[in-house]
Amino acid sequence: HELRCAGGAGSGQSRPAAVQSEAKDDDREALLEETTEALFEWKEECETLQQQLASAEVELDALKAKLPAGFSEALAALRAAEEDLQSNAAELSDARKSLEAEQARSAALEKALEEDRALRAAEHKQELSTALASANEKHSTVTAELNSRLAKQATELQEQA
Repeated sequence: HELRCAGGAGSGQSRPAAVQSEAKDDDREALLEETTEALFEWKEECETLQQQLASAEVELDALKAKLPAGFSEALAALRAAEEDLQSNAAELSDARKSLEAEQARSAALEKALEEDRALRAAEHKQELSTALASANEKHSTVTAELNSRLAKQATELQEQA
């Protein structure tokens, strides 16, 4: 075996297989070493992060202890009031839209009413014009008849005189 590994006589396939096997073992050992180092670094980072988290929790507890009594309840009430405000804003928006729709409908009704009034006024004006024309015609007829009678009476009076 020593002769083969050292390059002595023997089969040609034994040497490359042994070299390949040693190379694979070296690669595995290097990979294992790198992975182990990375795991130790990760473990250290995790421990550091756990210490920072514990420190932050202690700070948070200290800050909570400094808050005035009832602050948590006041904060919860403030959040509830904010939700109510948002709900009221949505209701107000809906009411505003309804009002705008009602105003548009009211404006349309007012316009229709004005058009109806204008139409009725035009009809009434036409009726008055027709009545006035009829009255003028009757007046003219009566005036002509009276003038004719007066002329006849004047002629009769002149004849008598």
